[in-house]
Amino acid sequence: MLVETSASAYTKKSEKYIEAKKEIARAAARLIPENSVIFMDAGSTSYQLARQLIMRKDIVVATNFSPIAELMNGSEIKVIQIGGEVRHVSGAATGMLATYCISRIHADIAFLGASGLSDASGPCVENFPEAEVKRAMIENAERVYVMADSSKLHVRAIARYADWHEITGLIMDSQWETDQGRELQKRVNLIIAPCEME
Repeated sequence: MLVETSASAYTKKSEKYIEAKKEIARAAARLIPENSVIFMDAGSTSYQLARQLIMRKDIVVATNFSPIAELMNGSEIKVIQIGGEVRHVSGAATGMLATYCISRIHADIAFLGASGLSDASGPCVENFPEAEVKRAMIENAERVYVMADSSKLHVRAIARYADWHEITGLIMDSQWETDQGRELQKRVNLIIAPCEME
């Protein structure tokens, strides 16, 4: 019997809606000023954002996702790898060690993923340990952006990690305009990729 590893599970997930995730990543990258300290959590959209940032020399990235740390390790970006108990499917480092490490970092911006957006009161994930890590990043960042492709509008997940008033902006791809998307637009600053900076 073959057991699916976290790496193979992540690879399958990362291939879904890949073009939408690339759109979102490009829009997110434009929101990062020079000399920023950035939280990036685990997820395939975060990984696409890391790929957009790989040539930057002026930023510090703190992440609980080893694929991002490994990608950036050979660049001139300063990387802080947040440790903790690694979850099997997502590859996210979680737990008390992760939240303690995050609490010692002051970030300018946090970029967070979401598993589901069908609960209009806030972004959700599939488990509470990852929700706790996201909460810690929110509490230690000046600005917070959620990155989610439009497929998440129809997905319900168990653990809500923030209310929309705590989120600076929700970055979505161009297929956002559904009933759920229009409802979210009333509650949070919706940034549609590709976006242009003013």
